This record gives sequence, C-alpha cells and structure tokens, in this order.
Amino acid sequence: MKKKFVAIMMVAAMAASMAACGSDGGSSDTQKGGSSTTTSDVANKDKPLVWFNRQPSNSSTGELDTTALNYNKDTYYVGFDANQGAELQGEMVKEYIEKFANPYVAASKGFIDSVIEPKETRSLLLHALKLSVLKEEYRPAKKHGLPPF
Repeated sequence: MKKKFVAIMMVAAMAASMAACGSDGGSSDTQKGGSSTTTSDVANKDKPLVWFNRQPSNSSTGELDTTALNYNKDTYYVGFDANQGAELQGEMVKEYIEKFANPYVAASKGFIDSVIEPKETRSLLLHALKLSVLKEEYRPAKKHGLPPF
C-alpha cells in the first residue's frame, strides 16, 4: 500500500513538473495551433533564465558555454566565475584550518582536558600506566547478606 502511494505521488509530481515546463510528454511535432515546429524551437524560450553561482560550461572541456549564457534577452548570471569561486573556497578552507583545526581551540572551549606535546607523550603515557598498575580498589563490606528463608 505504501509503495503504491509513493509511486502514485511520484507520477503526479512528474506530471505536474512536465506541465509547468510546457512539455506535453511526447515527441510530437505540432504545437497548439497545429503548425509543425523545428528542433530549434523551445517551449520556454521567452522565460527568464538565471544561473546562480554556477557558470554554464561544457562538462568535457570545461569551456564556458556562451550559448547558454546568451539563451535569450532575460538570461542572467549571478555569482562567481569558476576561478573566483575556487580562490574564495581555498581562502575559506585555509582560514578554517588556521582558526579551528588545532587542539588548542578545543582545549580552550573545554572539549578536551589537555594537549600533550609530541615530546611529552612517552613520559605521560608511562606515568599513567604506573598509576593504573599501582591502583587498588577498595570496596565497602557487604551490609546485607542473603535474607533468611
């Protein structure tokens, strides 16, 4: 039952998206007026097209796709070009590493108890092992045994 409901909802969503995009779902060569169309006609050619933070480019060569940027008079590009985006991302990663990717920040916020320098590791480890070997556990005596039957 659940699978059928999900399948019906998926079909309904696909139908709604096809209707919103102006597609008739088939590959007919006639429009509403009955005239035939060529392959260069697009149903939504007059609608505005906006590219957000992504340059349209050829996926195999990486070159900028100028035909997509000049799709129609209402085509807009908002954001960085690819090189500026990569530079900004690199700067942000570098800043993050400098600011947060060290143990001293975590220690200052109380996430860890202390920071052990590499040259101190061996002596602190030996000290901790000696303490654990010499540790004795004192348990209180039983207050109650088995109840009488």
